[in-house]
Amino acid sequence: QNIYNTLFERIISGQHPVNTVLTEEKIAQEFKVSRTPAREVLKLLEFDGLIETKPKKGYLVLGFSIDDVEEIYEIRKALEILALKISISKLSIQKLIEFKNKMIKLEKSNDFEDYSRLDGEFHSYMLDSSEKRRLINMIGHAMHLLQRFRDWTHKNVNLRKKANKEHMELIDALCMRDLEKSKKILQDHLEEAKL
Repeated sequence: QNIYNTLFERIISGQHPVNTVLTEEKIAQEFKVSRTPAREVLKLLEFDGLIETKPKKGYLVLGFSIDDVEEIYEIRKALEILALKISISKLSIQKLIEFKNKMIKLEKSNDFEDYSRLDGEFHSYMLDSSEKRRLINMIGHAMHLLQRFRDWTHKNVNLRKKANKEHMELIDALCMRDLEKSKKILQDHLEEAKL
């Protein structure tokens, strides 16, 4: 996992620029592991679309551009709205009110880690309530690819407060079981996050 995270960060940040060649051998040597875990990490990065296999050469870094970020946000938005449509009638009003109360307390806090944790819990609750395993996995994968960018947003006090307010508006609409309003708020919220 540490090898994966290190290489993921290097590719996202441009430390391993586009067209860099990565090999099992080099990674195994650098991280002092056998070639098998090195190969497994490279396959995960390939699944994430960050590298591609080049026969007899190794793995070519494809990079992660701003266009990739935009595309993944668009995918996330479409899938989360689908999950919302499926889960809205299953969401517990009591649980939603508990989330809102936590968000109200967060308005007085400057701890971005508390906000980030609650943000993740809230979105996960809506997704998990859909009870659609593949949908949950697909959104989870998109969130994983966007995590670094979400962290940047969460560290910005003004953006964090704005997002917290949007979450509370969404909770109000969800408690009223107003699907159209909920979809609109969620869509606008995710569009803001992307911007």
